[in-house]
Amino acid sequence: MPFYTIQELQRLSLEVASPFREVSPILPKSPAKVSATGLKLGFRIQWPQVDGVHGYRVTMMRTNNFAAAEDQKEVSGEQTVGTTWFYGDIAAVRQFTVQSFKRLNTGETLYSEPVYPFASATSKVDGGAADGAAVAPQAEPIAPSGAEDQGDPGGIGRIS
Repeated sequence: MPFYTIQELQRLSLEVASPFREVSPILPKSPAKVSATGLKLGFRIQWPQVDGVHGYRVTMMRTNNFAAAEDQKEVSGEQTVGTTWFYGDIAAVRQFTVQSFKRLNTGETLYSEPVYPFASATSKVDGGAADGAAVAPQAEPIAPSGAEDQGDPGGIGRIS
């Protein structure tokens, strides 16, 4: 029976355990680009499909500052390649980006890098859009959390 030094045993144990080391998961790919179109009372955001993801996170910003996002929403489904964001009866300029995401068995969600450059669009007020433009359904706006007593100062309307 061979005898091993402590250093040799440590080296052997690392070699045996190496296939079981925790490996960082690979982030999903980002959509190739994002486009945003101003609609009557909102925005349409579109992107190309990314294979192997569980959905997408759309981020809306007042400026080109991803860290200062105004709002975000997740859209489930690998084949979903667009969403509509109704904003209210005000003209607003907003920037948008999209990240794809994967949910792991551990419950963790992995997000891709945001798509750069950001897409920009201007919403149109009621009556300001061309004939045939999409119109937001008339519904009570849902205020962002914490804004219920402030009369929805950010102007966020219903998100669908």
